[in-house]
Amino acid sequence: VIMGQFELQVLRNQVSALLKNIWIWFLRAVLRMPPPPFLVALRRVAAGSRASETIRELLDRDRSRCASVEIVGPGGVDRIQARSHCWATCGYDLMSRFEGSQRISAPLSELPPGLVVVRNRAFSVNYADICIRWGLYESALRYVGWPIIPGFDIAGEVEAAASDTGYKAGDRVYGCTLFGGYSSRVVTSARMLMRLPEQMSFEDAAGIPAAAGT
Repeated sequence: VIMGQFELQVLRNQVSALLKNIWIWFLRAVLRMPPPPFLVALRRVAAGSRASETIRELLDRDRSRCASVEIVGPGGVDRIQARSHCWATCGYDLMSRFEGSQRISAPLSELPPGLVVVRNRAFSVNYADICIRWGLYESALRYVGWPIIPGFDIAGEVEAAASDTGYKAGDRVYGCTLFGGYSSRVVTSARMLMRLPEQMSFEDAAGIPAAAGT
């Protein structure tokens, strides 16, 4: 059986990811090299240090940009980068509306019908995201490529909404985006969102959509 172009790409990604993970293990375990600054920052955020508070305060103050996490190619943790070079992100289903990119460079003067801007407070990490990191997820390769901002599940507050969506600024919501969820501001379709009960935290809500839907 002759492999198609997509199957060959997946095979190359598997080999590349395996070699890069072995190399990263060698650097960390054998040569005892320190992790990249981005990983150190993530650990501080996870530990609830003052550095994480500063990041959140900065993003709340500077509404002209968002923070996002990108995967630049197949491999291990060294292929993950933190960025803050766009206003918002979106899924591949909306890329055609924003110059074919996941990254929306500037605030939208008027939201197209059916769309909502979510100030994202939490996202989940799913098995599919691991497949994306290894270059195995078909729709990620076909519709986005590298680099990619992964992430399906989001939970946060509505910043703005088109008049036909039924949402307004300040509404607590959770739901899905077709990639682009590893971001502090996401533009997604209103049909992908649900209202978040007051008694539920953003973190709990972000763990529901993909796990419940699959």
